[in-house]
Amino acid sequence: MKIYALFLFLFPASILSAQSVFTYQPNRVTGNLEVFQTRQGAAPGIPQRIAEIYKNHVTGYMEIKEINGENKLKSVPEPFTNRPNYDLVTQIKPFDFPYQALIDQISALNQRIEYDIIQKQLLDKSLSESRQKAFIDFVKTSLEKNTVIANGLLNFYTSQYQFPSKLQDGYYYATQLDNQQWVDKAKNENTNGYFIKVGIARIEGNKIVEYFESAHSDMRSKESNIYRKLNLEVKGTVDKCKVSFRERGSDKYLTVYFFDNIIDPSFSIPNPNFGFFTVFTDGINGDLTPDKQIAGIKIVRNFTIDPDAGLNNIMYLPYSGAIEKSNFSFQNSCNNSSLTFAFKGNLGTYSFAVRILNFITKSEYKWTFNNMTIAPGTCTYKVLN
Repeated sequence: MKIYALFLFLFPASILSAQSVFTYQPNRVTGNLEVFQTRQGAAPGIPQRIAEIYKNHVTGYMEIKEINGENKLKSVPEPFTNRPNYDLVTQIKPFDFPYQALIDQISALNQRIEYDIIQKQLLDKSLSESRQKAFIDFVKTSLEKNTVIANGLLNFYTSQYQFPSKLQDGYYYATQLDNQQWVDKAKNENTNGYFIKVGIARIEGNKIVEYFESAHSDMRSKESNIYRKLNLEVKGTVDKCKVSFRERGSDKYLTVYFFDNIIDPSFSIPNPNFGFFTVFTDGINGDLTPDKQIAGIKIVRNFTIDPDAGLNNIMYLPYSGAIEKSNFSFQNSCNNSSLTFAFKGNLGTYSFAVRILNFITKSEYKWTFNNMTIAPGTCTYKVLN
């Protein structure tokens, strides 16, 4: 039996080639995803099981086990001890594992897994300088491939035959693939691409009842300590490992995917025991529109912010949120508003800096709240007067 332990960052779906179509289907007994190949042509064949995809619980990587074959790929020790050597895949001649697109997808999935592992290891202060640099370089390269990764995730999703019938009550990692347009200054042209945002969803009765969007500058990191709690008005039902919902006061529906639960239907995360902090904008005059004034909030843990620091001096702080509309105390509650932030139950204090740039008066307005304790299950608020 040949084992391909791969490294990269995509998820595929129906993979089309001139001769074959490959699809995934979960095995109800083993829980692994099985790969079926259907040959195309004048007389299409019956789908044949040719491989299965499973998680190696020692290394944490996804692996492909081919039904036939003898060779095994070896892994390399540095800089990522358990990472399989992806380069060796192309050295097999003849290449008798005939679906390169599938390998690319599983490779993408493994890069996503490795990204999560590295995010945790970067918190280790005892890392050597060379190992830390290798980790940081990987994260930067990975972020630059967001659109490629997002397309791989969508391909992986659309190639599924079956999904878990429902999600049990609890908390889950969810992934939003936000398609946006921006100006590529190097090419001087508009470019479309995806931003990948990881959040936490609370599911009850197979419906989304709460959603927490990462406030970290790297919105793909699962190591975020702070999230913005969305004030949901429309709460959808989970269907085929995805769910749509809408924030109060918005006409835009958001959709998030539960990719982890395609691989492991029972996967969930512990209750994060959030504490909450809300900013009410009662004291902000005028419209919050980009042509008149912009407002934002920066947050940091275990650090004191200089009350006189301007927006340009605090941009480096790791957590942030845009203030795009008014959030009045007489209209919203503390833990359910458009500017409510959720904090994991960590030891320490939090500091907040709210800054407004008014383009009409050419003024900057500042509010700073330093060294606040946010206890799990409580909600603290400040009114901008």
